[in-house]
Amino acid sequence: MTARAPQDTKNNTVSTPRRITFPAAEALRFDQLGGRAGELLPERPDLRWVDLPPGWAPGSRTEQTVPDQVFDQHGRMRTAVAWTYRCTPDASTRSRPAVVTADVDFCDPGEYACRVAEHGAPLVLDTWATPASMLGVVGERIDTFIRLIYVADRAVARWQQEQPDHAAHERANHESYVQKLRAYVSLLQTLTSAITSSAPEGDATRADGTGAASADRALPDPHNASGGAQ
Repeated sequence: MTARAPQDTKNNTVSTPRRITFPAAEALRFDQLGGRAGELLPERPDLRWVDLPPGWAPGSRTEQTVPDQVFDQHGRMRTAVAWTYRCTPDASTRSRPAVVTADVDFCDPGEYACRVAEHGAPLVLDTWATPASMLGVVGERIDTFIRLIYVADRAVARWQQEQPDHAAHERANHESYVQKLRAYVSLLQTLTSAITSSAPEGDATRADGTGAASADRALPDPHNASGGAQ
């Protein structure tokens, strides 16, 4: 896996701010990201106008007039919005639910690392997505998939005679876990290389601020991951 150098623009972004509507309370966070939260919508006081930071762009889908995702200038998802609809007993005959609430997620670098490893998002390192900010999550996911591979191996061995269909299901899980483990190991190697190359001479092992263990940990062998799991 190779980290891509930051670019100023991307195909699905524009160079000038774009105005969108966004849940009112969470919209104020855009002021800290280089955008600007504007006025409330008169007809929807739960929504607010937002000028996105330069180069950022909304996703193609909208709900409640709000884009379901917002991407930065490098094509990285930075926000996701989902909606919950609830009816009150006296609103059962109305055409719309009585209560609509927004679940807003401002993505952090750890979530971005998972999208890179598990969904093939491009890796772009900068002041938001630094190697140090992603190492912890990557290490945790590696440990998780090592354990899952171990459990799947045990399940295959247990059920392959008595319940071959269940064993086949666990075998498929095993292969999926191995693929994800490989992706996280590759990402860890890329992040470690980035830390080493940017660290001052003689201090490379502590460039992430957390010591050598997080960056220079022994990398598991995805082909034999179940052997070392406990």
